[in-house]
Amino acid sequence: GEDYEDIYLNLFMALTYYRLGLFEETVVEIRALNEELTMLEDKNRKIAEKENYSDDKRPEIKINNNRFYSSALARYLSMLVYLSEGNVDEALIDKEKIHEAFRTQSELYNFPEPPLDIYFNHSSKVKLNFLSFVGRSPIKHSWNMKVDSYTNGVSIFIEENGQWNFFEQIIWPGIKPGLNIKFSLPKMQKRGTNINRVEVLVNGRIETVLTPIESLENIAMETYKIKEPIIYLKSIARSLGKAIANETLNRELDKETGGGLLGSLTRFATGAALGATENADLRGSRYLPSLALVGCIELDVGIYDIQINYLDEYGNIIYSDFHDNQMVKKNSGKNLFESVCLN
Repeated sequence: GEDYEDIYLNLFMALTYYRLGLFEETVVEIRALNEELTMLEDKNRKIAEKENYSDDKRPEIKINNNRFYSSALARYLSMLVYLSEGNVDEALIDKEKIHEAFRTQSELYNFPEPPLDIYFNHSSKVKLNFLSFVGRSPIKHSWNMKVDSYTNGVSIFIEENGQWNFFEQIIWPGIKPGLNIKFSLPKMQKRGTNINRVEVLVNGRIETVLTPIESLENIAMETYKIKEPIIYLKSIARSLGKAIANETLNRELDKETGGGLLGSLTRFATGAALGATENADLRGSRYLPSLALVGCIELDVGIYDIQINYLDEYGNIIYSDFHDNQMVKKNSGKNLFESVCLN
Protein backbone atom coordinates (compact mmCIF):
# COMPACT_ATOMS: atom_id res chain seq x y z
CA GLY A 1 0.00 0.00 0.00
CA GLU A 2 0.87 3.67 -0.18
CA ASP A 3 2.43 5.34 2.84
CA TYR A 4 -0.71 7.30 3.68
CA GLU A 5 -2.77 4.09 3.56
CA ASP A 6 -0.49 2.52 6.17
CA ILE A 7 -0.70 5.66 8.31
CA TYR A 8 -4.48 5.82 8.28
CA LEU A 9 -4.85 2.09 8.77
CA ASN A 10 -3.39 2.68 12.23
CA LEU A 11 -5.76 5.57 12.80
CA PHE A 12 -8.90 3.66 11.87
CA MET A 13 -7.75 0.73 13.97
CA ALA A 14 -7.34 3.16 16.85
CA LEU A 15 -10.82 4.52 16.21
CA THR A 16 -12.23 0.99 16.24
CA TYR A 17 -10.60 0.24 19.60
CA TYR A 18 -11.85 3.55 20.97
CA ARG A 19 -15.37 2.68 19.86
CA LEU A 20 -15.06 -0.60 21.79
CA GLY A 21 -13.83 1.19 24.89
CA LEU A 22 -10.35 -0.38 24.63
CA PHE A 23 -8.38 2.75 25.42
CA GLU A 24 -4.99 1.10 25.95
CA GLU A 25 -5.18 -0.52 22.50
CA THR A 26 -6.26 2.82 21.05
CA VAL A 27 -3.13 4.52 22.38
CA VAL A 28 -0.95 1.68 21.03
CA GLU A 29 -2.29 2.25 17.49
CA ILE A 30 -1.78 6.01 17.78
CA ARG A 31 1.82 5.44 18.84
CA ALA A 32 2.28 3.11 15.87
CA LEU A 33 0.99 5.89 13.62
CA ASN A 34 3.43 8.38 15.10
CA GLU A 35 6.27 5.90 14.56
CA GLU A 36 5.19 5.52 10.91
CA LEU A 37 5.49 9.28 10.50
CA THR A 38 8.90 9.36 12.16
CA MET A 39 10.25 6.66 9.84
CA LEU A 40 8.49 7.81 6.67
CA GLU A 41 11.25 9.92 5.13
CA ASP A 42 13.98 7.59 6.35
CA LYS A 43 12.24 4.57 4.81
CA ASN A 44 12.03 6.18 1.38
CA ARG A 45 15.58 7.50 1.65
CA LYS A 46 16.84 3.95 2.22
CA ILE A 47 14.93 2.78 -0.85
CA ALA A 48 16.54 5.57 -2.89
CA GLU A 49 20.01 4.74 -1.55
CA LYS A 50 19.55 1.08 -2.47
CA GLU A 51 18.55 2.07 -6.01
CA ASN A 52 21.50 4.45 -6.27
CA TYR A 53 23.97 1.76 -5.27
CA SER A 54 22.44 -0.76 -7.67
CA ASP A 55 23.63 1.01 -10.83
CA ASP A 56 26.50 3.50 -10.91
CA LYS A 57 25.46 4.78 -14.35
CA ARG A 58 21.95 5.69 -13.33
CA PRO A 59 21.31 9.30 -12.25
CA GLU A 60 21.15 9.69 -8.48
CA ILE A 61 17.66 9.52 -6.98
CA LYS A 62 16.93 12.23 -4.43
CA ILE A 63 13.67 11.96 -2.54
CA ASN A 64 11.54 14.93 -1.58
CA ASN A 65 11.52 16.05 2.04
CA ASN A 66 8.66 14.97 4.29
CA ARG A 67 6.54 17.87 5.51
CA PHE A 68 4.04 15.72 7.42
CA TYR A 69 5.28 14.62 10.82
CA SER A 70 2.31 15.11 13.17
CA SER A 71 -1.33 14.14 12.66
CA ALA A 72 -3.85 16.49 14.30
CA LEU A 73 -6.56 13.84 13.90
CA ALA A 74 -4.50 11.23 15.73
CA ARG A 75 -3.77 13.73 18.49
CA TYR A 76 -7.49 14.56 18.69
CA LEU A 77 -8.39 10.92 19.26
CA SER A 78 -5.61 10.61 21.84
CA MET A 79 -6.98 13.72 23.57
CA LEU A 80 -10.43 12.11 23.79
CA VAL A 81 -8.90 8.96 25.30
CA TYR A 82 -7.18 10.90 28.06
CA LEU A 83 -10.27 13.01 28.74
CA SER A 84 -12.35 9.84 29.00
CA GLU A 85 -9.88 8.55 31.57
CA GLY A 86 -9.85 11.85 33.45
CA ASN A 87 -6.19 12.47 32.61
CA VAL A 88 -6.45 16.18 31.84
CA ASP A 89 -2.70 16.85 31.85
CA GLU A 90 -2.02 14.36 29.02
CA ALA A 91 -5.08 15.64 27.15
CA LEU A 92 -3.70 19.19 27.34
CA ILE A 93 -0.44 17.95 25.81
CA ASP A 94 -2.39 16.53 22.87
CA LYS A 95 -4.31 19.79 22.56
CA GLU A 96 -1.00 21.65 22.26
CA LYS A 97 0.22 19.09 19.69
CA ILE A 98 -2.89 19.78 17.58
CA HIS A 99 -2.14 23.50 17.75
CA GLU A 100 1.48 22.80 16.78
CA ALA A 101 0.41 20.68 13.80
CA PHE A 102 -1.67 23.55 12.42
CA ARG A 103 1.05 26.10 13.14
CA THR A 104 4.02 24.21 11.66
CA GLN A 105 2.30 22.32 8.81
CA SER A 106 0.17 25.12 7.40
CA GLU A 107 0.53 23.82 3.82
CA LEU A 108 -1.31 20.66 4.85
CA TYR A 109 -3.65 22.21 7.41
CA ASN A 110 -4.81 25.06 5.18
CA PHE A 111 -8.02 25.77 7.11
CA PRO A 112 -8.83 27.29 10.52
CA GLU A 113 -7.96 25.27 13.59
CA PRO A 114 -11.05 23.80 15.32
CA PRO A 115 -11.96 25.28 18.72
CA LEU A 116 -10.80 22.95 21.48
CA ASP A 117 -11.38 24.90 24.69
CA ILE A 118 -14.91 23.54 25.04
CA TYR A 119 -13.47 20.05 25.60
CA PHE A 120 -11.79 21.31 28.78
CA ASN A 121 -14.57 23.53 30.15
CA HIS A 122 -15.81 22.52 33.60
CA SER A 123 -19.57 22.13 33.36
CA SER A 124 -22.42 20.24 34.99
CA LYS A 125 -23.57 19.25 31.51
CA VAL A 126 -22.47 16.23 29.49
CA LYS A 127 -20.07 16.74 26.58
CA LEU A 128 -20.87 14.98 23.29
CA ASN A 129 -18.08 14.67 20.74
CA PHE A 130 -18.62 14.36 16.99
CA LEU A 131 -16.29 13.01 14.33
CA SER A 132 -17.35 13.07 10.70
CA PHE A 133 -15.66 11.91 7.51
CA VAL A 134 -16.61 13.28 4.10
CA GLY A 135 -15.53 12.90 0.49
CA ARG A 136 -13.16 10.37 -1.01
CA SER A 137 -9.38 10.12 -1.00
CA PRO A 138 -7.25 10.77 -4.10
CA ILE A 139 -6.82 8.15 -6.81
CA LYS A 140 -4.05 7.60 -9.34
CA HIS A 141 -4.34 8.40 -13.01
CA SER A 142 -1.93 7.77 -15.89
CA TRP A 143 0.61 10.43 -16.80
CA ASN A 144 1.88 9.61 -20.29
CA MET A 145 5.55 10.31 -20.98
CA LYS A 146 8.03 9.86 -23.82
CA VAL A 147 11.81 9.46 -23.74
CA ASP A 148 14.16 10.24 -26.64
CA SER A 149 17.78 9.35 -26.03
CA TYR A 150 20.93 11.06 -27.23
CA THR A 151 24.56 10.37 -26.39
CA ASN A 152 24.81 10.16 -22.57
CA GLY A 153 21.43 11.72 -21.99
CA VAL A 154 17.68 11.62 -22.45
CA SER A 155 14.96 14.16 -23.20
CA ILE A 156 11.65 13.70 -21.40
CA PHE A 157 8.32 14.80 -22.87
CA ILE A 158 4.86 14.71 -21.30
CA GLU A 159 1.53 14.41 -23.06
CA GLU A 160 -0.79 17.34 -22.41
CA ASN A 161 -4.05 17.87 -24.28
CA GLY A 162 -2.99 15.47 -27.01
CA GLN A 163 0.39 17.15 -27.56
CA TRP A 164 3.90 16.20 -26.46
CA ASN A 165 5.56 18.99 -24.49
CA PHE A 166 9.17 19.09 -23.36
CA PHE A 167 9.57 18.33 -19.65
CA GLU A 168 13.29 18.03 -18.87
CA GLN A 169 16.67 16.65 -19.88
CA ILE A 170 18.61 14.17 -17.76
CA ILE A 171 22.30 13.32 -18.06
CA TRP A 172 22.44 9.52 -18.33
CA PRO A 173 26.03 8.24 -18.81
CA GLY A 174 26.37 5.32 -21.22
CA ILE A 175 23.05 5.80 -23.04
CA LYS A 176 23.29 5.71 -26.82
CA PRO A 177 21.22 7.91 -29.15
CA GLY A 178 18.15 6.78 -31.03
CA LEU A 179 16.05 5.13 -28.33
CA ASN A 180 12.43 6.27 -28.43
CA ILE A 181 10.06 4.90 -25.78
CA LYS A 182 6.73 5.74 -24.25
CA PHE A 183 5.56 4.86 -20.77
CA SER A 184 3.05 5.97 -18.15
CA LEU A 185 3.56 7.07 -14.57
CA PRO A 186 0.95 7.08 -11.79
CA LYS A 187 -0.07 10.57 -10.70
CA MET A 188 -2.23 11.34 -7.67
CA GLN A 189 -5.42 13.27 -8.32
CA LYS A 190 -7.79 14.66 -5.70
CA ARG A 191 -11.46 13.71 -5.74
CA GLY A 192 -12.47 16.03 -2.91
CA THR A 193 -15.98 16.34 -1.55
CA ASN A 194 -19.30 17.92 -2.44
CA ILE A 195 -19.97 18.61 1.24
CA ASN A 196 -19.65 22.26 2.20
CA ARG A 197 -21.17 22.21 5.70
CA VAL A 198 -21.90 19.61 8.39
CA GLU A 199 -24.51 20.56 10.99
CA VAL A 200 -25.40 18.84 14.25
CA LEU A 201 -29.04 19.15 15.28
CA VAL A 202 -30.48 18.17 18.64
CA ASN A 203 -34.27 17.76 18.74
CA GLY A 204 -34.47 19.59 15.42
CA ARG A 205 -32.38 22.60 16.45
CA ILE A 206 -28.87 23.34 15.18
CA GLU A 207 -26.39 23.06 18.04
CA THR A 208 -23.06 23.31 16.21
CA VAL A 209 -21.32 23.17 12.85
CA LEU A 210 -18.44 20.70 12.59
CA THR A 211 -15.05 22.08 11.59
CA PRO A 212 -12.19 20.38 9.70
CA ILE A 213 -9.33 18.90 11.69
CA GLU A 214 -7.46 16.98 8.99
CA SER A 215 -7.41 16.79 5.21
CA LEU A 216 -6.62 13.17 4.49
CA GLU A 217 -6.33 14.04 0.80
CA ASN A 218 -3.67 16.67 1.54
CA ILE A 219 -1.74 14.08 3.53
CA ALA A 220 -2.13 11.51 0.75
CA MET A 221 -0.75 13.94 -1.84
CA GLU A 222 2.11 15.06 0.41
CA THR A 223 3.31 11.59 1.43
CA TYR A 224 3.13 10.40 -2.18
CA LYS A 225 5.40 13.27 -3.27
CA ILE A 226 8.20 11.91 -1.08
CA LYS A 227 8.72 8.85 -3.25
CA GLU A 228 7.72 10.31 -6.63
CA PRO A 229 11.37 10.76 -7.68
CA ILE A 230 11.94 7.04 -7.00
CA ILE A 231 8.98 6.02 -9.16
CA TYR A 232 9.97 8.48 -11.89
CA LEU A 233 13.61 7.48 -12.35
CA LYS A 234 12.98 3.77 -11.81
CA SER A 235 10.32 3.85 -14.55
CA ILE A 236 12.67 5.61 -16.97
CA ALA A 237 15.50 3.19 -16.15
CA ARG A 238 13.26 0.17 -16.55
CA SER A 239 11.91 1.47 -19.86
CA LEU A 240 15.39 2.21 -21.19
CA GLY A 241 16.59 -1.22 -20.11
CA LYS A 242 13.74 -2.88 -21.96
CA ALA A 243 14.33 -0.71 -25.03
CA ILE A 244 18.02 -1.64 -25.10
CA ALA A 245 17.17 -5.32 -24.68
CA ASN A 246 14.53 -4.98 -27.39
CA GLU A 247 17.01 -3.44 -29.83
CA THR A 248 19.55 -6.17 -29.07
CA LEU A 249 16.91 -8.84 -29.70
CA ASN A 250 15.83 -7.20 -32.96
CA ARG A 251 19.41 -7.09 -34.25
CA GLU A 252 19.78 -10.79 -33.51
CA LEU A 253 16.47 -11.54 -35.24
CA ASP A 254 17.52 -9.48 -38.27
CA LYS A 255 20.61 -11.65 -38.56
CA GLU A 256 18.50 -14.78 -38.42
CA THR A 257 15.73 -13.62 -40.76
CA GLY A 258 17.76 -11.45 -43.09
CA GLY A 259 15.55 -8.46 -42.31
CA GLY A 260 12.91 -7.65 -44.91
CA LEU A 261 9.19 -8.04 -44.25
CA LEU A 262 9.66 -10.81 -41.71
CA GLY A 263 12.15 -8.70 -39.80
CA SER A 264 9.78 -5.73 -39.87
CA LEU A 265 6.94 -7.85 -38.52
CA THR A 266 9.19 -9.14 -35.76
CA ARG A 267 10.19 -5.62 -34.83
CA PHE A 268 6.54 -4.57 -34.76
CA ALA A 269 5.62 -7.48 -32.50
CA THR A 270 8.45 -6.93 -30.01
CA GLY A 271 7.86 -3.17 -29.99
CA ALA A 272 4.18 -3.67 -29.24
CA ALA A 273 5.04 -6.05 -26.41
CA LEU A 274 7.50 -3.51 -25.02
CA GLY A 275 4.90 -0.75 -25.01
CA ALA A 276 2.32 -2.95 -23.34
CA THR A 277 4.58 -3.54 -20.34
CA GLU A 278 4.95 0.15 -19.45
CA ASN A 279 1.53 1.02 -18.12
CA ALA A 280 1.20 3.00 -14.89
CA ASP A 281 0.46 1.08 -11.70
CA LEU A 282 -2.87 2.59 -10.66
CA ARG A 283 -3.58 0.26 -7.77
CA GLY A 284 -4.61 1.87 -4.49
CA SER A 285 -7.36 2.18 -1.93
CA ARG A 286 -10.58 3.90 -2.95
CA TYR A 287 -12.41 3.74 0.35
CA LEU A 288 -10.66 6.37 2.48
CA PRO A 289 -12.35 9.76 3.02
CA SER A 290 -10.87 13.09 2.02
CA LEU A 291 -11.64 15.21 5.09
CA ALA A 292 -12.24 14.73 8.82
CA LEU A 293 -14.35 17.18 10.83
CA VAL A 294 -14.96 17.43 14.58
CA GLY A 295 -17.13 19.24 17.09
CA CYS A 296 -18.36 19.19 20.66
CA ILE A 297 -21.61 20.20 22.35
CA GLU A 298 -22.89 20.16 25.94
CA LEU A 299 -26.28 18.77 26.96
CA ASP A 300 -28.14 18.08 30.15
CA VAL A 301 -28.73 14.48 31.11
CA GLY A 302 -31.68 13.13 29.11
CA ILE A 303 -32.87 11.47 25.91
CA TYR A 304 -32.39 13.30 22.62
CA ASP A 305 -32.88 12.92 18.88
CA ILE A 306 -29.56 13.77 17.25
CA GLN A 307 -29.27 14.47 13.53
CA ILE A 308 -26.18 15.21 11.43
CA ASN A 309 -26.90 17.02 8.16
CA TYR A 310 -24.52 17.17 5.22
CA LEU A 311 -25.09 20.18 2.96
CA ASP A 312 -23.63 21.23 -0.39
CA GLU A 313 -22.43 24.73 -1.25
CA TYR A 314 -25.99 25.80 -2.09
CA GLY A 315 -27.39 24.70 1.26
CA ASN A 316 -29.08 21.57 -0.06
CA ILE A 317 -29.09 18.58 2.28
CA ILE A 318 -27.27 15.74 0.56
CA TYR A 319 -27.54 13.28 3.43
CA SER A 320 -28.90 13.14 6.99
CA ASP A 321 -27.56 10.78 9.63
CA PHE A 322 -30.15 10.11 12.35
CA HIS A 323 -29.41 9.00 15.92
CA ASP A 324 -32.80 8.94 17.61
CA ASN A 325 -33.56 8.33 21.28
CA GLN A 326 -29.99 8.75 22.41
CA MET A 327 -29.47 8.48 26.15
CA VAL A 328 -27.08 11.18 27.37
CA LYS A 329 -25.70 10.51 30.81
CA LYS A 330 -22.68 11.41 32.88
CA ASN A 331 -19.62 9.22 33.30
CA SER A 332 -20.49 7.31 30.13
CA GLY A 333 -16.91 7.24 28.85
CA LYS A 334 -16.32 8.11 25.24
CA ASN A 335 -19.57 9.88 24.18
CA LEU A 336 -18.40 9.97 20.55
CA PHE A 337 -20.75 10.10 17.59
CA GLU A 338 -19.18 9.02 14.31
CA SER A 339 -20.72 9.80 10.95
CA VAL A 340 -19.68 9.32 7.33
CA CYS A 341 -20.79 10.77 4.00
CA LEU A 342 -18.44 9.73 1.21
CA ASN A 343 -19.82 12.30 -1.20
